[in-house]
Amino acid sequence: MNDEPTRPTLCWICRHAVPKTRSGHNDGDYIQGCDWSIWRCKVPGWTAIACTIPMGRNRDMPSYTVIECPKFERG
Repeated sequence: MNDEPTRPTLCWICRHAVPKTRSGHNDGDYIQGCDWSIWRCKVPGWTAIACTIPMGRNRDMPSYTVIECPKFERG
């Protein structure tokens, strides 16, 4: 696992990075989002590099730098 992301992840410019439901509540009726942004699970078919994101006070959060993703939509 890399110490930290070395390049921007596709997620930063993807419309699915922030989950959205029809009702505006977390009721499971997602109209926007992906496996990663909703459940923190790898998206099947993506190309990603494991990394950690520094969270301060000697804490790191495991994450990924996504290079290719079948669910990517700019926005």
